Amino acid sequence: MKHVQSFETFSSTGIQEASEPKKASALSEKMCEAIDKCCEMMMQEAKAWHQDENIEHTAEGWAAECNEYMKECMENLVKECGAMMKNQ
Repeated sequence: MKHVQSFETFSSTGIQEASEPKKASALSEKMCEAIDKCCEMMMQEAKAWHQDENIEHTAEGWAAECNEYMKECMENLVKECGAMMKNQ
């Protein structure tokens, strides 16, 4: 799959079209800031992936793979929290 658009076009249309995330009431401001910083770091990695020599590397593909990984991490967190509550 070749690059269908430049990273700059993707980042200004594909990613930034999403609305600003709502801050979750259960999360501290410190946690929200950490997540925001993580998202900024992921954006830089997506850009580097998209701009490397491999034309099959796209920001869209990177973001989809990252999304799957993050979903798995959150599912594990939910399971661990459930187990922790059972043990109390």
